[in-house]
Amino acid sequence: MKMNKLFLMTIFVCLLSAGCEEALERDISGQKVTLLAPVNNLVTTDTLHTFFWDNLDGANQFRLQVVSPRFDSIVKLIIDTALTKNTFMMDLDPKIYQWRVQASNSAFTSGFSDTWNLKIQ
Repeated sequence: MKMNKLFLMTIFVCLLSAGCEEALERDISGQKVTLLAPVNNLVTTDTLHTFFWDNLDGANQFRLQVVSPRFDSIVKLIIDTALTKNTFMMDLDPKIYQWRVQASNSAFTSGFSDTWNLKIQ
């Protein structure tokens, strides 16, 4: 009898702790990141760019994706990386690009931001 109680308590603690992470994290799954720079539809000759977006409350990681020329017709995946900051600097070749960002924490992932365009001539 004593062994059964100990076993049940152990199971209960394990089940309880498995759900705690989600209970402690903010649910960001219905939100999306707001992009800031480079501005949408920018046409430039500058090749060095700092990608910048708003922090999302409850997020501790961001996924930046940059493709060429477009997400619906990817010829080249330029970058798909996880970051802990809301900025990323990179040098790009003259091409047409699209970029977007997704936020996450240990329990939830937001939707992707709007997709923005960038053309480097």
